[in-house]
Amino acid sequence: MRPPQSLATPTATSGAPLLEREGELARLREVLDAAAHGHGGAAVVVGPAGIGKTSLLTATREAATESGFRVLAARG
Repeated sequence: MRPPQSLATPTATSGAPLLEREGELARLREVLDAAAHGHGGAAVVVGPAGIGKTSLLTATREAATESGFRVLAARG
């Protein structure tokens, strides 16, 4: 598995770039990097409605898919 692609300039589901999310994206990138090197982990994204949780997860899912991870997604 190759290392994850950059999450530096992801876009939200609307196609607009994610703004002021560098810290969150860096942490999610660390989790993907660790997984790519055989170290499992987890990330929990919490916050009030409308803060962009889904957009962060979408950007992470896209980066993981581009890096060769098999990605499963569900909604509830």
